[in-house]
Amino acid sequence: MAEDKDNVKDVTEADDVPKKGKGTILIVVLGVVLIAGGIGAGLVLGKKSRPVPAGPAKKNETPVIIQFQDLYVNIAETKATRVLKLTVVLELSEEKLVTPLEAHRAIIRDLMSEAASHLTIEELEGRNGRSILKREIKNNVNDLLRDRLAGAVINVYFSDFLIQ
Repeated sequence: MAEDKDNVKDVTEADDVPKKGKGTILIVVLGVVLIAGGIGAGLVLGKKSRPVPAGPAKKNETPVIIQFQDLYVNIAETKATRVLKLTVVLELSEEKLVTPLEAHRAIIRDLMSEAASHLTIEELEGRNGRSILKREIKNNVNDLLRDRLAGAVINVYFSDFLIQ
């Protein structure tokens, strides 16, 4: 019988070991869940507290645009053998700019022509060629507006861009 009691103790002691292992695993899993929950809550709350950047125009408003006729420009460094055909559309900040810009249409076409004629074929066909030309047209027209009018060109679009 003494041997039976020893056997009972051995079985009981053997059962205690796996319980300690299960408790450790439970604590680790619980810790990971709490950390993941904290990170998730931080991300959700962090997005809510960031200010929303204001866009140039409200989404429900129709953009104010003015389109120019086709513009043909000799491309720089091609000895007048290559031509760029552009159709430029300007997005304006205010409706009141349309009439004055119509009055200055010839000046604006000249500014666009000058900006385009300085670019080489490599620049126009390159990755950022259109972006460079858009930025230059936008800056030139906005300089004209600052000198004479209040308001600005928000964006420049090409409805036609052809290199021949």
